[in-house]
Amino acid sequence: MKKICMFIGFYPINRGGAEYQSHFIAKYLKNKYDIFFISIGQEKEVIIHEEGFKIYCLKKPYLLGKFLGWFLLNRKITNILDREIPDYIYQRIGFAGTGIAAHYCKRSNCELLFHSSSQKDAKIKFFENLRNPFNVIDKLFYYYGLKNTDFLITQTQQVADEILKKYKRRSDLTLYNFGEMPKEDLNKCYSSLIRVLWIGNVKISKGPNTFFKIAREFEYIKDIHFTMIGRTNSECFAKGNILKNVDVIGEIPQQKVNEYLAESHILLNTSITEGFPNVFVQAWFRKVPVVSLNIDPDDIINSRKLGFCAHGDFDFLIRGLKEFLRNPSLLKIYGENSYNFAKENCTFSNIDKIITLIEE
Repeated sequence: MKKICMFIGFYPINRGGAEYQSHFIAKYLKNKYDIFFISIGQEKEVIIHEEGFKIYCLKKPYLLGKFLGWFLLNRKITNILDREIPDYIYQRIGFAGTGIAAHYCKRSNCELLFHSSSQKDAKIKFFENLRNPFNVIDKLFYYYGLKNTDFLITQTQQVADEILKKYKRRSDLTLYNFGEMPKEDLNKCYSSLIRVLWIGNVKISKGPNTFFKIAREFEYIKDIHFTMIGRTNSECFAKGNILKNVDVIGEIPQQKVNEYLAESHILLNTSITEGFPNVFVQAWFRKVPVVSLNIDPDDIINSRKLGFCAHGDFDFLIRGLKEFLRNPSLLKIYGENSYNFAKENCTFSNIDKIITLIEE
């Protein structure tokens, strides 16, 4: 049985988009491949076992209380790989670890699959933070990994084109994110309250303040209600208490997130930059169109009528939401479009395309 190293990032402590997708892949392939994980960013170095997977957890490199560079984990990561001797390394976050994995593969009988998970992977800013020279070295490691990966997989054609243009590295496969098709009843009522859901961890790039700004525009319209879900802070709870049309739920398990989606009508996205958000797939599988301020991977939201993207135009987004309120039957049409698109493009059959790529 061949062996795969899932070199992801922060799994299982943090289960962001890259970790979420990688966990799907590992579960799907566990009967065909011997799979182990390397996880970084932990507070202590341990080996744990979860769902039958061995997970090497590596501690962040600190000195005098300050975080240094991921490249300092080179020796520890290489020692684990030398011990386990994988046939493939699946690496999903563009950072120094990409270069560490690529260098290991160059000197061993192993192949690296780098699966780009963000638009940032196509924009290496070497001298963005000159106060931390370790940051520059990290990016040099990543650049080496990007140029020397055996297989490059991209989430969107937009990112594939940008990497080809800037770094002369052609993508071997473009693959949208995938998820589990729901088993629950998907019938929705559009004749009363329209429920708008925002899902994400509260950080600047996700635009949480913009969510509250949008909700404030509808504060005195009784037919629409806004809910925020995700790892949040006291400031968001305070803002939610002030606005009578907003609930701030906080972080909840994925099963509960899916239950909220099943009862909602619109997924609101206010992120400044992202790759291909997992939550888009979760929403589309539950007939929930996406209203996005900035993010439209490969223009599929607008071109396939899976909701709409305002491309940064706040007033356009507000007008679009008001149009959905006036014409809820349009929401139903877009919801059906979303479900059909996800069923055609975002199922676990995408994992088979990865396996076909490496086994050919």
